[in-house]
Amino acid sequence: MDMKFQGYRKKTKEEIDFLWKNAIFTFDTNSLLNLYRYSETTRKDVFEIISKLEDRIFLTHQVAFEFNKNRFENINNIIKSKNDFLKNLDMINTQISKNSEQILSNYLSDKFSSFLEQIKTEIDSKIEFFNKLFNDDLIFNSINHLFNDKILQEFEGEKINHIKKIGEIRYSNKTPPGYSDAKKEENKFGDLIIWMEIMEYAKKIGKPVIFISDDNKEDWIWKLKDGKIIGARPELIQEFYKETDQAFHLYKTNSFVKYGSIQLNENIDSGTIEEVTKINKEISLSEFAEYLGSLDDKTIEEKLRILTPREADILRLNLGFNGKHKLSLREIAETFDIELDRAITLRSNAMRKLRRATSNIE
Repeated sequence: MDMKFQGYRKKTKEEIDFLWKNAIFTFDTNSLLNLYRYSETTRKDVFEIISKLEDRIFLTHQVAFEFNKNRFENINNIIKSKNDFLKNLDMINTQISKNSEQILSNYLSDKFSSFLEQIKTEIDSKIEFFNKLFNDDLIFNSINHLFNDKILQEFEGEKINHIKKIGEIRYSNKTPPGYSDAKKEENKFGDLIIWMEIMEYAKKIGKPVIFISDDNKEDWIWKLKDGKIIGARPELIQEFYKETDQAFHLYKTNSFVKYGSIQLNENIDSGTIEEVTKINKEISLSEFAEYLGSLDDKTIEEKLRILTPREADILRLNLGFNGKHKLSLREIAETFDIELDRAITLRSNAMRKLRRATSNIE
């Protein structure tokens, strides 16, 4: 009974220890792209953990393709987010300058201005760093050094056509992984191809697999009704064992670094796990916003009913619901004549309510 339903139980410490000693490790596209979001210290720690496993790592061809395809867009999005942050800082500074006598003493006003300039200088430096990556990408070079000769052969022709054919059936039955991408016009079967590549390779070499992915979608992750994450979907673990006679385990990057530092006796900076966890949460919010944006107008409006009218209006404008042009929180604050921090709070409250309600339903 235990082996028939192994996907529905937590692995023991002995099983985890066995996996760290014997499994091969592979990485999702998001876990590689997220390396660009980490500080230099954190990125170095992650690379150190991966390097210690150098003889037991590989990439699926699909992940390598997606990473190369999305790398520059990822860099550009990071630059854009930092520029948007600078704009928000300028807006806050303008508001304080207009009302400095009523808000701050001259001493604090000068201190704030000086501190603001330091922040802007540091962010400008980071923007300059990322702009240089378009021509000389040091992060890509490190990833390429680790994985260049460890990429699986591409699935082609009849094999890809077969995956797409069974993918339609799997998605209609909500068989993981990949069905969350069913409405995508591009790369609809990307996750399923990754899954099939991993299983085929594990079967070929007779090894269990640990998959590092920062994906938060329900077709990979087993979540309880209150949003608590248990691990990989039980169906994935069951299918993997059935097809390969091997174990499958999934880590987010923060857990991979945490347990990797213990299992491999690797000293890492005290703030590394905290930073990776924080960034994963930020990305999770962004992915949830994309999920909301993929819903039809009727479904969106039904979900928005649990929000206050002002919260609903802010989300409609910020996420571009009902075909509306997306507005930044700064533009929304100006539209409603409210403080920027108030607009930020209202959006955060709205997203939190919707995520909680969605978790309870799904």
